Amino acid sequence: MSHNLGRHRTTWNGFVGGPGVTTLYWDIAAATPNLAAWNTFLTAIQARFPSVLTWQSQNSGDVLDDVTGNIIGSWTGAAQASVAGTAAGAYSAPAGSCVNWRTAGIVSGHRVRGRTFLVPMSGAAYDTDGTIAAAALTTLRTALATFQAAASPNLLVWHRPVAHTGGDSFPVTGADIPDKSAVLRSRRD
Repeated sequence: MSHNLGRHRTTWNGFVGGPGVTTLYWDIAAATPNLAAWNTFLTAIQARFPSVLTWQSQNSGDVLDDVTGNIIGSWTGAAQASVAGTAAGAYSAPAGSCVNWRTAGIVSGHRVRGRTFLVPMSGAAYDTDGTIAAAALTTLRTALATFQAAASPNLLVWHRPVAHTGGDSFPVTGADIPDKSAVLRSRRD
């Protein structure tokens, strides 16, 4: 099913290897992106991220045709306050956790899924075996469930156009954060 995508970006600043960007896609025909729900998610998880980190959600962005990827317009929403991490102490700049977004979409015989990296997390968010600490994982998963409920059904995963097929987008039907560390290699310099 074709959608006009509202591309929403959040910048991650203040840490070694930054800045970073999280990009989310929304069904713009239904409503503007739910920026308040995303900011609530960030606020709910801020204690698991280093105090040098700040997130700033953009309150405007491009509208894309999901089949071609072409920009066809723009959207504007309510401005959101920046959110800062609150954890003191050490952190590993390229390491954190990852949200796995699930959809019911299938393209070229493969399920369409998305990923959002939550990097860097504070050193206190890890267990002694290198996985995510139970308390941190509970915080992340609870905040994610609240965000997904507020964002549904307008949060989308976009399958970009490739040589043999046009693009398409699908509503997020589920999400999880696995109990393992994720490394965002593109920030390693």
